[in-house]
Amino acid sequence: MTENTRVEKNLTRRLFGLLGLSAAGTGLVACQADTGGGDGEGGGDPGTNNPDGVFHGAWPYEAPPTGHFNYAPGVIGGIILGPGLWHHMVLAPGGLWDWSAEEWLYLLAEGFEFTENRFVYTLKPDLKWSDGSDLTAADVESTFWLRWLMNQQEWTMVSGLEATGDLEVTFELNDPSTVVERRIMKAPILPAAVYGEFGEKAKALQEDGQETDSDEANSLRDEVQEWRPEDNETEVLFSGPFAIDFGSVSDASITLPKNEHGLLADQVAFESLVVYNGETDDITPLVLDGTIDYATHGFPVSTQQEWEAQGVETKLSGTYSGMSLLLSMGRHEEFKDPLFRQALACAIDKESAGTISLDKSVQIPDMSGMPQLLSEQWLDDGTRSELDAYDFDDSRAASLLEEAGWTFSNGTWATPSGDAASYSITFQSDFADYPPSAQFIAEQLTEFGITIELDGIESPNMTERVHTGNFDIVTFSWGGGETHPHYAYSSAFITENEPISRNQGGRGMDYDLVREIEGMGEVDIQRLVTESGEGLDEDRQRELINRLALIFNSELPKVPVWERLGNNPAQAGPRVLSFPGDDDPIWASGSYSDNPVVQAMYKGDVMPS
Repeated sequence: MTENTRVEKNLTRRLFGLLGLSAAGTGLVACQADTGGGDGEGGGDPGTNNPDGVFHGAWPYEAPPTGHFNYAPGVIGGIILGPGLWHHMVLAPGGLWDWSAEEWLYLLAEGFEFTENRFVYTLKPDLKWSDGSDLTAADVESTFWLRWLMNQQEWTMVSGLEATGDLEVTFELNDPSTVVERRIMKAPILPAAVYGEFGEKAKALQEDGQETDSDEANSLRDEVQEWRPEDNETEVLFSGPFAIDFGSVSDASITLPKNEHGLLADQVAFESLVVYNGETDDITPLVLDGTIDYATHGFPVSTQQEWEAQGVETKLSGTYSGMSLLLSMGRHEEFKDPLFRQALACAIDKESAGTISLDKSVQIPDMSGMPQLLSEQWLDDGTRSELDAYDFDDSRAASLLEEAGWTFSNGTWATPSGDAASYSITFQSDFADYPPSAQFIAEQLTEFGITIELDGIESPNMTERVHTGNFDIVTFSWGGGETHPHYAYSSAFITENEPISRNQGGRGMDYDLVREIEGMGEVDIQRLVTESGEGLDEDRQRELINRLALIFNSELPKVPVWERLGNNPAQAGPRVLSFPGDDDPIWASGSYSDNPVVQAMYKGDVMPS
C-alpha cells in the first residue's frame, strides 16, 4: 500500500502546472577549488571528460573536533553529513518516494506488507555494511528501538517490533496508518554492531512499561547524545554506495569514495562524491567558478542569473517548506497569547519579505499551516473560506494588540505587564534567503513600535538554540517538506516543541499542546496531529486535517512568512554527462526529502561526462 496516491498525483500535476518545469530559482556557493574533469557542454560519451568519475555536490557540516559521526536519530549538533540528501548515499533508508511515479524507489527494503495492525519490513538479500558484514533484520530492529528512545514520531503509532526472520521485521501498530509507512521506510538503518547496545537497553525500558521521560530513559538518552565514535574505521559503518574517507574531512570539503560493499554500488555510475562544505555564501563562488555540479542551497536571484549567463541550468523542484517566525513562549509570557501572534502576522508585509529574499521563487502562505499545494488538495471550500490570510495591515495589528492588553505610547508598544516591547530576531547568518527577510521584518516591526534587534548566528548552532528555548524570535523552517499534511502539522506544532526538545534538555518554543481552542473546547493537538496520519480512511484524515488547519490559523504556533520554491544549479559538461530534462517528472520529488538527483544516481540515470 502506498500513501494517498490520488492526492499526490494531483499534487504533482499542480506542481508542474505552477512551475511549468522551466528554469528559475535562487542560489548558493562556496570557496575556490579544483573543478576536476575537463571542459564540456554535456553529451558525448560517458567518462570522456571525467574518467575518474567524480561528482561535486555541496552541503553544510561541521568539521572535527566539533563535527562527529554519531548518526543516532535525534542527536543534535555537529553531525558530519547528517540528515540531508547526501546522507542517503552513505546511510540508506528503506526507500525514497518518487512523487510523480507515486511509488517507492526501494533501497534497503525489498518491500513491505501493510495490514490493519502490522507493518512487515522486508530487506533485500545479500546486503552488506562497509566492513563486509551482513546487514540484517537485527540492524533494522536495533535502529527502531533506538528511535523509540529518541522520541521519533513513528512511535506514536507503533507499539512494538521484533525481527521475525533474518531479513524481516514486524512492527505492531496502535492503529492502521498511512503515514507510518513513510516514517518507517524513510528511516536510515544503523548498524547493530555499533548501536545495538543502546537499542537493547531502549527495548528493555519500553518493554518494562517505561516512558521516554522516565529517569532511566533520560539517562540513556543523554548517554546516546554524548557518545562519539572512538575509532571511525570500526564504529562508523555505511550501507550506501559511498563511504566517508575520514582522512579527507576538512573545513573545505569531504570525499566519499565508492563503497565496494554498498547498496547498488555497481549501478551508481560515479566512483566518488566530493561534498563541499558551507552555506550559501560559501558555496556561491564554487557554483560560479564551475566547481559545483549540483546544489540545493537557497541562492539569491542575482547568483542564479550569473550561473544561467554562464550556461548552467536551473532545476526547479518543490521544497514544500519556507521561512516562518518561531517564538519562545517559555521565555516571554506575552507570546503565549494567540492574539499577539495574530498581530505579528498582520504587522509583517509577507509579500515584500519574500520578494526581497527570493524574488519570484516564493509564494505567500494561506496561513493554513501547510504548503500551498497540499492546502489546495486537502482543504474543502468551507475551511478555505474560514482561513484568515492575515494580510499586511498595521491598523488591524494594533487592534489585536490592544485586545490582548498591550498599550501604545510615544511610538512604542508596551506588553500587558507594562514592559516596553523589545526583542531580538535570531537568524541564520550563513543562509542567503533568511537574512534579508529578517532585516526587513526587524525594520518593519521597529517602525511599528516593537523594537527588534538582529542576532545572526551560523546555522549549525540554531537547532540547539531553538530546542533549549534560548531565543526571543527566530527565523525557522515550516511546511514539513513531505507528501502528507501530517508532516506539515508535525512541523508546525511538535518538532521544535516539548517533548521532542527534551532530547536537548529544553522545551523549544514551549507551546502547550493541550489547550482550549475557541469553538472547539479543550483539544489535544498532538493527538490530532497523530490521528491525521492514522487509518486507511482518507475522508477521516481530511476531516482532521481541515480541523488542524483551522486550529493553526487561529493559534499560529509558527508565523509563516513565505514558502520557497527550489532553484538548483545543475552543471552538465565538466563532470556530469547530463541531468534529467526540465520536463522529467522526477523534479516533482521534494528537494530535501526525496531528492531527484539522488534518486537518479541510484537508478544510474546520472553519469560522468
